[in-house]
Amino acid sequence: MTISRNRMITFLSATAGSLMLAPNRSAAQNLTVRVGTVTTDAYAQPFYAKEAGFFQKAGLNVELSVFTNGGGVVQAAAAGAIDVGLGDMIQIGSAWLRGLPFGFFMGSNLY
Repeated sequence: MTISRNRMITFLSATAGSLMLAPNRSAAQNLTVRVGTVTTDAYAQPFYAKEAGFFQKAGLNVELSVFTNGGGVVQAAAAGAIDVGLGDMIQIGSAWLRGLPFGFFMGSNLY
């Protein structure tokens, strides 16, 4: 597939313009994100990120909710009790197949 030079310039200009209109980091300072996770090695990324200050550096106030298993995380996300959760792919896929509007955006632990 080839793209004409004019279309490429238009695309790059629109992309650069949208980046300039993106909210700055200071606007997100008060953003609270509720994250659900489980206290096992496979789901420990939020704990490490909070301890290392990654969330604070990004201007996020992250509230961690701990669940006993991945199923609890999926149920909390479905109920709106958390904004983001680390869950098992089978449980997330099963919920998605039943019509829940879940999105998968990153894998972490491999089995």
